[in-house]
Amino acid sequence: METVTEMFGEVIHAYTREQAIEDGVLVDVTEWASAEKGFHGGFTCPVVVTSALWNAIEMIPKSATGASVRGRAHDVLWMASLAVRGMIKRDIQDGHFKVGPDAVKKSAVPGQPAAPLGGPGPEGPRKDDKDFRGGMKK
Repeated sequence: METVTEMFGEVIHAYTREQAIEDGVLVDVTEWASAEKGFHGGFTCPVVVTSALWNAIEMIPKSATGASVRGRAHDVLWMASLAVRGMIKRDIQDGHFKVGPDAVKKSAVPGQPAAPLGGPGPEGPRKDDKDFRGGMKK
């Protein structure tokens, strides 16, 4: 089997997760999404959201009394965890899901996905991950 380099040639440019976070393209929500930090049904891998989704989370209407950024982020992460669990249950290896179209329409960057992204960080999966697929604790 060919390696990626054999198939496509040498990498001419790479853009890392860390660079995207520094540039504001991605927002790291790992701590809020972490099973280790008490998020019920939490992720066991680093989790980021796109800046478009983060803008939608932060856009709280004045009429939404009692709403908070933390609460809205929790709702998005909870729905993402349910979507990933459904993918695991159906043995879907790669899937996409949408986040509320009204919120995203108001803040989306053209061509930028608006879903939480999870996966191994620069060091790869954590050693305590029994089943990394989906980054969910069973």
